[in-house]
Amino acid sequence: MHEHRFMSTELLSRVAYPATVVCTHCGADEGHEEVVWTGDDVEDYGDKKSGWEVWFCCHACRDTNQPCETFYPLRLKSDAATV
Repeated sequence: MHEHRFMSTELLSRVAYPATVVCTHCGADEGHEEVVWTGDDVEDYGDKKSGWEVWFCCHACRDTNQPCETFYPLRLKSDAATV
């Protein structure tokens, strides 16, 4: 069972928000994105994740039945001091 959470975009740290999202598989930037709750809040390269990520779906990869998902971990404003 997945836990559903809702978060106001005012809580996002824009310092840690990716300026450009691209596909890790092909490098394309055409697609769609959304902020999702993954619950992943473990340390990553010395920083604690917030559990929120930008999910990017690459349309070029999706349309050719290739892996098309790229995830960018986000920090919340309360975490921004450690950015």
